[in-house]
This record gives sequence, C-alpha cells and structure tokens, in this order.
Amino acid sequence: MEPQIHLVSPRSLPADGLLTLTAGGPVDAARRRVGIRDVLLFGVFVVTYAIAYRYAMSFSQATAAPFWFPDSVLLCALLRTRARWWWLALLATLPIRMLVAVPAEMPSWFLVSSFANDCAKAAVVALLLRRFLVNPLRFQSVRDFGLYCLAAVLLVPIASALVGAASRHALGFEYWLSAEQWFLGNALTSLIVTPFLFYWVLRPVDPRTVTEGRWVEALLFTCGLFVSTSLAFESDAGRLGFADTRFYAPLAFLVWAAVRFGMVGATGAVAALTFVSVAAAISGRGPFSGHTPSATAADLQQFLLLRAAPLYLVAVLIEQTERVGQSLRESEQRFRSMADSAPVLIWMADSAKRTEFFNQGWLDFTGRTLDQECGDGWKAGIHADDLARCLAAFQSAFDARHSFELEYRLRRHDGEYRWIIDRGVPRYAANGDFGGYIGTAIDVTDRHVQESALRQSEERYREVVESQTEFVCRFLPDTTLTFVNEAYCRFLARRRDDLLGTKLIALLPENTRELTSHGVALAASQRQASNWECDVTLADGSHRSQHWVCHAIFGPEGALEEFQAIGHDTTDRKHAEEADRKLAHSARLAAVGELTAIVAHEVNQPLCAILNNAEAAELMLRSEHPPLAEIREILADIRKDDLRADEVIRSILALVRKREMTLQPTDLNPMVIDALRLAAGDALRRRVRIQSELAEDLPLVCADRVHLEQVILNLLVNGMDAMADVPEAGRQLTVQTRRHDAGSIEVTVIDSGHGISKERMPQLFDSFFTTKSDGMGLGLSIARSIIHGHGGRIWAENGAGGGAVFHVTVTIAKS
Repeated sequence: MEPQIHLVSPRSLPADGLLTLTAGGPVDAARRRVGIRDVLLFGVFVVTYAIAYRYAMSFSQATAAPFWFPDSVLLCALLRTRARWWWLALLATLPIRMLVAVPAEMPSWFLVSSFANDCAKAAVVALLLRRFLVNPLRFQSVRDFGLYCLAAVLLVPIASALVGAASRHALGFEYWLSAEQWFLGNALTSLIVTPFLFYWVLRPVDPRTVTEGRWVEALLFTCGLFVSTSLAFESDAGRLGFADTRFYAPLAFLVWAAVRFGMVGATGAVAALTFVSVAAAISGRGPFSGHTPSATAADLQQFLLLRAAPLYLVAVLIEQTERVGQSLRESEQRFRSMADSAPVLIWMADSAKRTEFFNQGWLDFTGRTLDQECGDGWKAGIHADDLARCLAAFQSAFDARHSFELEYRLRRHDGEYRWIIDRGVPRYAANGDFGGYIGTAIDVTDRHVQESALRQSEERYREVVESQTEFVCRFLPDTTLTFVNEAYCRFLARRRDDLLGTKLIALLPENTRELTSHGVALAASQRQASNWECDVTLADGSHRSQHWVCHAIFGPEGALEEFQAIGHDTTDRKHAEEADRKLAHSARLAAVGELTAIVAHEVNQPLCAILNNAEAAELMLRSEHPPLAEIREILADIRKDDLRADEVIRSILALVRKREMTLQPTDLNPMVIDALRLAAGDALRRRVRIQSELAEDLPLVCADRVHLEQVILNLLVNGMDAMADVPEAGRQLTVQTRRHDAGSIEVTVIDSGHGISKERMPQLFDSFFTTKSDGMGLGLSIARSIIHGHGGRIWAENGAGGGAVFHVTVTIAKS
C-alpha cells in the first residue's frame, strides 16, 4: 500500500507533526481518504517554498540573495513534521528548484548541489533544535536563544557557506566573497525570517487572550513604527547614509515592541522593518540610492543584523525575567496556600532573626493578625516561664545554623495556654546564602494529658501486678524475660535482677520445656491466649507445679514483639485432688471427688482468663491509639468466661443434687461437650489427650440432662483410669456421637488401655464388681440403671486396636 500523507493544521498538532503519514495494512475507509484540507496545506507548503525560492533567486547571481527565504520555510516544515518523513518534505523541494525559472547560465549540477546543501543544512538545524531546545518554536530563555544563534545563525551557515562557495567558485566567482555572501544570506534569514515564522505563522498568539488595552497599545506601536520607518526610507532621502539621525527613529519603537510585547513584538517589528528596508533596497531608495547590488546587499544585511540580534536578546531577557518572576510568584502562592491549609502551625524568620511569616493555622490558633505576630510580636503569646528558655535556645541554634526543637506553652485565642512542640531548620538560597529559619509547631497538650494518664495507669498497673499472688512475666519471642513481678520472684526464691535477661525455658526442667515452647508458639500462631501446666524445680530442689496463660503482644504493623504470661502455683491443688480421689468410697462420692479438682480448675480458669483479659485491655489502653476492636473482643471474652464459670457451677450443683429423673428433648452434643470440659482438668493432670468426633445435625434425644451427663462423665473417668499404666504418648480417649438407627443416637467412648478380659466382660455391669483396687463397683451398675430408665442400652467391647469401647444409645425425642 502506498504511504498516505495527512497534512494537519500546525496549531492543531504537537511540535513534531505537520506531516502525519500512515502506511501499510488494512485501515478504515475514513483513514484511507486524504482530506481536501490536508492537500491544501501541503499545497500551501509547496507554493510558499516556490515563492520563497523564486524571490530569493530574483537577486543578481553576482551578489547572491541577501535573504535565502527557502531555508526558513523548509526548516519550519521539518520542525512540524515527524523525523521519519523528513525525506518527503526535502524531496518535494527538488522539482521546484528544477522548474522555477533561473538564469540561463545556471547549470543543473549547481542546482542539485545547492539542493543537497540546503537539505543538509535544514536537517542538521532541525535535529539540533529538537535535541537541545525544550520547545524548538519558542525561545524560553537566553540559553535557548544562544543555542539557536550558535546553531542556526552561526555554525551551520558557516559550514554551508564554505561548501556552497566552492560550487560558486566553480562557476567563476571569487571563493571568499561568495562564502561571505552565502553565510550572510543564510544567517540573516535564520535571524529574522525564521523567528518571525515561529511566532507569527506556526504558533501565533491567540487573539482571545489579548486584552483591549493591549490591542490599543499594539495599534499605537504599529502606527509609530510605520511613521518612523517611512521617515527613514522615504524616497526623497537622497544619498543619506545609515548614520543619519532619521534611521534611529525606529529604534524607540523596536525597543517598545521588545519590552512590552516580548519576542512576538520584536519579531513582528523586525519583520516590518525588514520589509520596508528590503523594498527600499530593491527600488534603490533612501540609503540604497546609487549603490551597486553588492553594496546594497551588504548595507542591508549589516543594518538588519545590528538591529535584530540585540533586540531579540532584550526580548528574550525580558520574557525570561517575567517568566522567572511569574514562577516565583506562583511558587510563593503555592507555598502560602499549602502552608495555610497545612494541619500544623508554620512560621518563617529572616536572617536577622525576625519572623516574617505565619501561616493561617498559627493566626487562627493565637487569634492575632499577621502584623501583630511578625517581628517580635510572637513573643507575647509565649508563657512567661518559658520565654527566656525559648529565646536562648532559638538564638543559640540560629547562631550555629543548627536545627532545634523546643517545647513551650503558647496562649491560644481563648486565653488557654497549650503545650507546643516547635521544630525549626535553617533555610538556604540556591546560591548557598543563609536565608533564615522555617519551622513547624504542633499542639501536644492532649498528648501530655495522655502521657500523664498513661504514667499513672502504668504505676497503678505495677502496683496491682506487684500485689498479685499470681505470677506475671513478660518475655521476648526467644523467651528472654523482660519483666517479672514480686510473686514470681518469691516463688523461685530469686532476685528480680537475676531473672531479667534469662530465658523462661531455662527455669524449667528438661521434660517440661517442649510443652512450654508449644504453648508459647500456639499463642503467637493463633493470636489468642494459650494455657498449659508444667513442673518446675526450685533452688532448694523441691518440685512444684504451675499453670500458665500466655498472650502474644503484636506491634502496630502486626509484628510479634513479646509475650505476657500469667501463672499460679497449682501444687497444693494437685495435692488436694490426689487426696480427694483417695477418699472416694462410693460411685456418687467418687464422682464428686473427681469433680473437686475439676471444679477448682474450671472455675479458676475463667476467673484467671477474666483477670488476664482485663489486664491485657488495661495495657492496650496505655497505647497512644488503643486498638478498640481488640478491646471489644477482650470484653466479649470476659463476658463469655463469666458465663462459663456460672455454667460450670450450675452443672456441678445439678450433678450432686439428689432429684428425680425427668426426661425431656435435649441436644446431645452440647451435653457431651460439657462433660468433656469438666473432665479436661483431670485429663491434663493424667496427661491424657481427649479427641471428640461429634456428628452434625443430630436430632434431639429424650433424656435427663444431669443424669445422662453423669453417665458420660463416669465413662470418661473410667477410660482415663484404664490408661493409668499406659505410657503418656499412648494415652488417648475418643468420644464419638452418631446415629445408631432410625430411632436412637449412639455415644461411644474409646480408650487406649489394655482392654477387658473375656472372663470379666459378663460381670462388668454387675453391682460391686470392679477391676480397680480402690473401687466400689457401683459406677457402671448405676450407669446401666440410668440408661435403662432412658429406654436405651449400654454395652462394652474390646477395640480392634486394643483398649475398651463403651457404647450408649439414647432414644430420639418425638417431634
């Protein structure tokens, strides 16, 4: 597919797109059509170049053209065209050179060499401008104008002139004279014609942005320039030279254009001056009267060069100064807007230690005006007890050029003094000169109050912790102790300083360290309290038992920081449990004896949990931003533990209270869970692992909750007794619930003991038959009576993998 050329209006395209070409592949029909507007624009370029070339070639070949207008047209086209399509714009100029009427003595090789010279010159200048200027069509600084003059007015024209002079020398012209004429024609074009095209053709000023006053001023300037140039180049000026005073008349208007209208005015004024002077030179009027073509071209070039270059420099300087000033004003305005909207108090001081700026936040805080605060006025708001200290610290830091931080009381608009933290840093200008200080201040009164309350809370916490009989300690993830209370020190009979820095694990016997490490890891992984019991050997060699509840403490970003553990001595409790068990003489009294330790554990555990949660909540409230969500969870846990303690007490009272059996619809799984909870303490003491496998969505059963729970508890205790001689690793008790048949639910208790011998199996549920040395033989007999009263069945068998399996069925309640 042939390349498609889309010529777009310069004002509607970015700087790299006068010619937009698309090639190859299937495209929309609309994109394949070349618009009439595009063709016209390309035609404008070709016609403009042809006119410029024809006008430039109209000068005598002996003197060369004083302006080589084709250079400006071609350069502008390249700057508005994508670089990959430059070849098309360059190639389009060759037919024009060959077809436009030229002197007969001009050979074709000279036209082709001039074509190559001009194409290379335009391409190099366009590349340099795109490379080194942010906007090739605007001189935004003196640097941009200097680079443009260096490349487009000086270096590239010199190189082009040296090459072009060689071609003219081959035609019989003097080399250095040809080089000078070639250079001046190119340089004058780049200095006068090209900037005019930049500012007036390619990107002209939008008339809608010009105010009415500026239009009036522009009209007056235009009239003045027209009158002054007409006066300078009028036809009856005779043989007056350029040194005549009348030729200085346009200078005032040229300066006016540069100062008031910048480069737009300067390029327009120079273009008008050029047009009048060129017309005078062609007609031989004024200062050009009677001159040879060579002298006319030289005079014209010098006249325009001496006026255009300084004028452009002045215009660029003024625009740059205005742009820098505008940037500074905008920067200052942005700073003031940002400072006034900042949530802190901001101030600035000059190099003489006098404050010169306060943001709106400061003024609103103090209730004073900027004039009242500036200078030394701000001192009136400082508390009298803090003023001398603040001034001394400020002056000391100011003299040393150091940053500083002050804390003082500042009077608020309502007369209340508020604590302020003020931080100041020195500021420097771009050249390194010291410019004073800038500072920010924030109100920290509320933080002071919170810190005071926090300190008081911490003191109360320490008092409470130190007065506790419970053991309280905090330790790092590697169990290094960072705090221990007095009760723990007394228990271990060691000084606090000796314990801090040691590891909690090191205080425990080897056989309990793994259990403690597992409890600590569980608290960290589950992000909730974990508890365990362990033994400890004291300094005197005695052995004691402890129960611990451990909480992991996480930082604001969720990183584990440390642990807090609360424990108590369970040695006496265990001794009491052991004594109670030995005193049991009957099935009911034995069950109650077993429950003595369970009650103590189950009631004490929620109470300890309540205390631990309360203390944890108190610790969280000490933080600057208390985690309210976690505190709500802690309060919920406290309520749950309280209800749990109440439920435990009610369950135990129900078990020991003598009453008639009453059958009613009951959910079996919660009953089993309650029995497991009651037996948990005894299982922990015996090192028995209990596993529950409860079927979901079981129907209600017809049962007396208290009596049936007594049966399940009796089976659990018997199962743990049966595993007394089994190694700790093998002690496991499993409780299952499932449907037995369409009319009953089955509860199964499986132990991992030695099982039941065949000889004893038939007598297992008989009264006064027992396999225990201290048993009465009533437990299973009573259990069978209770189950028969429920209309169910109880039986036992040996498990396939060892141990005994007890089955209990209960009738499903009728709906």
